[in-house]
Amino acid sequence: MQSDRTTRESAAALVIVLAFVVLLTGVTLAYFSRAVADRDASSGAANRTRADILARSALDIVVASFKQEMAVGSAGAPPNYTPGLNRNYLPEESGLTATRSAAPNLVRISVRSDPILSPAVSSNASAIGSDQPSLNNRLVSKARWNAAYLIPKANAGDDSEPIAGFSAPDWVLVTPEGPSPFTAWDVGLKDPLSNKFALGRYAYAVYDEGGLLDVNVAGFPSTFTAAQVGPKGVLTFADLITTGVSSFQVDNLIGWRNFGTLKPGGYFSSTSTAGNSRFLPFNGLVAYFDAVTLRTNDFLKVSNATHNSKTDQVFISRQQLIKLRRSLGFSINSLQNFGTFSREINLPKASSAPNPAAPARFALSRIGWLSTAGVVAPGTAESVKSAFGLQWRTPPTGEPAWEYTGNTGDTALGAFQPIDATLGPDFFQLLSFGTGTTSVPEILSLGAAIIDQYDTDLNTTTITYASGLKAFGMDTNAPTDALAPPRPSGFLPVVLNRAFRSVGELGYAYKNFTQTVIFSTDTGTNDGRLLDLFSYSEVGMRAGSINLNTRNPTVFASMIKGATEKLPASYFPATRASVVAQAIINATSTSIPTGPAKSRADIPRLSVSAVAGLGGSDEEKEVVARALADVSQTRTWGLLVDVIAQSGRYPPNATSLANFVVEGEKRYWLHIAIDRFTGEVIDQQLEAVYE
Repeated sequence: MQSDRTTRESAAALVIVLAFVVLLTGVTLAYFSRAVADRDASSGAANRTRADILARSALDIVVASFKQEMAVGSAGAPPNYTPGLNRNYLPEESGLTATRSAAPNLVRISVRSDPILSPAVSSNASAIGSDQPSLNNRLVSKARWNAAYLIPKANAGDDSEPIAGFSAPDWVLVTPEGPSPFTAWDVGLKDPLSNKFALGRYAYAVYDEGGLLDVNVAGFPSTFTAAQVGPKGVLTFADLITTGVSSFQVDNLIGWRNFGTLKPGGYFSSTSTAGNSRFLPFNGLVAYFDAVTLRTNDFLKVSNATHNSKTDQVFISRQQLIKLRRSLGFSINSLQNFGTFSREINLPKASSAPNPAAPARFALSRIGWLSTAGVVAPGTAESVKSAFGLQWRTPPTGEPAWEYTGNTGDTALGAFQPIDATLGPDFFQLLSFGTGTTSVPEILSLGAAIIDQYDTDLNTTTITYASGLKAFGMDTNAPTDALAPPRPSGFLPVVLNRAFRSVGELGYAYKNFTQTVIFSTDTGTNDGRLLDLFSYSEVGMRAGSINLNTRNPTVFASMIKGATEKLPASYFPATRASVVAQAIINATSTSIPTGPAKSRADIPRLSVSAVAGLGGSDEEKEVVARALADVSQTRTWGLLVDVIAQSGRYPPNATSLANFVVEGEKRYWLHIAIDRFTGEVIDQQLEAVYE
């Protein structure tokens, strides 16, 4: 019995021991499994972090290369300047196998044996395309490179496969010495002890986002009248139908974007059918019109208006725009014309400013401080004197009138004084500088005529100057003063009698009885310089501008279509808008010095190039100036830099540039605006791309 009991106890002990062994084995295996998983997770996180750091560093390198390119151009032509090249005004192009007209938004890609011209900087790319599979079969297809839909597609479907002329960017290999170009395999790339050891790689493409329509600003309700849209002035009045978007889709877009201001009758959850906006009717049309034409509007922030507990909103990323496009149903191809980021410093071309200490443009809204009865609030006697050099005076005999004393003196002047270094030029000194005319009576008469265009009364403005002399503007009611020159029989001036909507409307102001300011030609006149010296807006920086050197004709056509061609009610048709837009692009694509626009002062020259699509009168030809002047700029490069970075290594058995093992990847879209005169980044927005 004792033996059997002992046997049973021994057997039980063995079972228990075996159970503990199994349990211990399980715990051990779980531990090692968890350790491996943690190591994989840790390694994956580390690889993603390395890819992220590499991507951000790549963006810094690309931006620095553009700033270096500007640094040479801003001081004038580089030492090796060659006429016929678009230096100083546009980024140099490189890596584009398609013509620029076929891919108008694409500026540059990373490319092997980079042929880019000085002063631009080579991408330092190696002889390995990003669409070539890595050793672990990772690649970036052409379709992935067109995820932003800024390159024309090969077909009309919903995929992003670009046109055949687009070549995928080449990889830039990063070594301990920085980005290094390799035209062939080098064993040092896999040797950790070599200064050629590959730490990772990146590739990039750069687009001219500054030449696109900023959808945070562009677009107006279909119920706006032609008279409301015709004067243009801000990008809001771009006709998005020219981009292939229908009117009900535009209404849906701005109904979502400006919900608080437009106060739509519909709602976000409403459904829409073809031809019907889910947001109509808009109950805040007047508020919306007033908001976008406000003189201080910079479009950098949304209105604080609310409706049904919701506000206006902006596209905070391009991916958000792409997502909304799917909801609204407009063509993917339209995205080639849209951006979500635009910035402009409201300054003239550096050499256009008469006083470097005060280079800001003169805001036309200040003319609202003046009337034929004196100062108008919010203007004051002090602000009027500082800005215009005018004082409201009562002469010994006769009615009170404006007297030109300059912004520093107190005595009526018969000649323009030197510009004060602190105050800068007054309104009339700026007119004199811009037109190149020093005659006080001529400039005072022109200034008075500009005031008459702007004010709402019908009386002619009078300005006195030295020795009791008088200069007269041009308004509906002729002056009764005996010193005023008689008007020709039957002469009836065209007078706006409202606030200017754009600096281009200065073209309605009369120099004399027979001639207004000329923005229809650059021959024999300097008037075009006024377009760069004056501004519709008071703000220092704003969104909603277009680079005048864009290669995208649809963008120009959207602004010119519907513009007031001739008062009182003639508006520019879409058919001719496309012709004029292409003519402008052709003109800015030719050789320096007649090619790229240097400033808004070049708009008259561009109007001449588009003359075949314009009417015969000066007013009809100046539709280009009225439509484009206040929404265009040339001194800011607005770029979208698309960077894809991969962390990884070349294994010991690698024998070619294609044998890279990808361990982590990161993609960014950097929206950036750089002042090409100073190299200053005036604003930027970093968008992480999730695919």
